[in-house]
Amino acid sequence: MSGCERCLVYVWREECEPCEVVSKALAGMVGGDDPPAAIPLAVYGPDDATVLYRSYDVVGAPTVFSTVDGRVDTTITGPADESKLTAAFEAFGGA
Repeated sequence: MSGCERCLVYVWREECEPCEVVSKALAGMVGGDDPPAAIPLAVYGPDDATVLYRSYDVVGAPTVFSTVDGRVDTTITGPADESKLTAAFEAFGGA
């Protein structure tokens, strides 16, 4: 994320019910005529949980966080509906 001035990252797991809630909310948000300015990013592998924890303090999924100049700005952990995510996007400046 250090190569991006601003990034939005979504961390999820397969077969995770709370992750499905967030996935559906994000899909509803980006499916409109004016999607938020976000960079899709997928991280998958056995070492990724450790990297995410050490670098961005991510302790579980689902987590949505934004970075500004490589530093974590906002974090939402756990199931989040579209209204909570919209508020985060607005704070981030992407909605």
